[in-house]
Amino acid sequence: MEKAFSDKTDAGIRLIWMRFDSESIREGVRLLHEASDAGDPDAPCFLARTRMGDPYIRDYAGQEADFREAASLLRESIRRGSACAVLVARRCGLLTPSVRRDMPLSFKQAWDAVLARASEDPFCQYFIGSALCYGDAPEHGGPAPHPSSPETDADNALRAIPYLEKALDAGLLDAGDLLYSLYAGNRERQRTIVRRCAATGSPYWEARCGSLCYEDGRDAEALRWFEKAARHGQIGSWFDVGLLYERGLGAPKDLSKAAEAYRKSAEQGFSDAQQALGILTFFGRGVPRDPARAAYWLREAAAADLPLACGLLGLCFLRGFGVQQDDGEAFALLTRFADARNEEDLSDESGFFAELAGMLLNGLGELYAEGRAGPENLKEGVALFQEAAAFGDADARRALVRFKKNWLGKWVRV
Repeated sequence: MEKAFSDKTDAGIRLIWMRFDSESIREGVRLLHEASDAGDPDAPCFLARTRMGDPYIRDYAGQEADFREAASLLRESIRRGSACAVLVARRCGLLTPSVRRDMPLSFKQAWDAVLARASEDPFCQYFIGSALCYGDAPEHGGPAPHPSSPETDADNALRAIPYLEKALDAGLLDAGDLLYSLYAGNRERQRTIVRRCAATGSPYWEARCGSLCYEDGRDAEALRWFEKAARHGQIGSWFDVGLLYERGLGAPKDLSKAAEAYRKSAEQGFSDAQQALGILTFFGRGVPRDPARAAYWLREAAAADLPLACGLLGLCFLRGFGVQQDDGEAFALLTRFADARNEEDLSDESGFFAELAGMLLNGLGELYAEGRAGPENLKEGVALFQEAAAFGDADARRALVRFKKNWLGKWVRV
């Protein structure tokens, strides 16, 4: 049977999607560029996938997402006659009328070409299985929607599974995500898929296995998988490692190890880790207390609108910890925390949540009660002091004794 792809393109895509080290991935990208420059029709399609971000290519691959470039590459691949590019473009919602006008292949012809190669090639097996999962097969007609998870009838699910199983058997782990979704309701089968993929050394699947173990209450096993994933390049998993060490789950509580793990993730721009490291640095737990450094990490996390980071950075501005004191900036940031705490449960955001919440609500209460960021508002200030005191904040308890209600039911100073 004719090979699905040219030698150089085949080698490139296998290095990128069936190996998990950055050196192999870079070499694969180089081979695809060479193949594309030589006029290969399929190489631009797979180069496009390297520019689409997760889930088309995992974070550990180190390939920056650029959707405009990806769309341009897909159009070029389609123009050159790549059947795979047609299926990928439809899945991404890029098979627009203008693109269709320039297609040398109809969608049905592209489908038949990929299907003919799916008996042997794992990538073609995956494309066919994915199309069946998402309702992209030709019998559905017209451009398909782009749901975030498979939406298919039982018959198409059954048709997809053999293709995806073959792709997974051949080492194409992308098929594992779809199989996991198709086996919703069969938790044991899902566990088997995750463990099978994690055993290959894929950082992404090692992290998935860590999450699965954590959900099942197997904390020590979760920690081992998260550490593997992090060491293999899944940088965000350092946050999970830090969280388990901070809370003493799966290993004795160790704030120094937690801070070090958070740092490795924070330095790569992961906002949850930046928030966690900022909190530890603010209190001097696991690392030396450094208000200026704490404010730096909190500012980074606050840019992602993480509520605790906003609130604690606001407290830094209120007290002048590591930043220039500024009541206006403090009020804006503390209010962002207060608003968020009414809209969502933030109690899992930090092991120090109660202590933090008390401090932050007390600080916002001060600003209201003393009129330092607007008109004095004793009613709102006292309500915040009361809430802070309920979290155990001693300053809020002391503040409350300075207020009482008069005979009209209004709060006044004692």
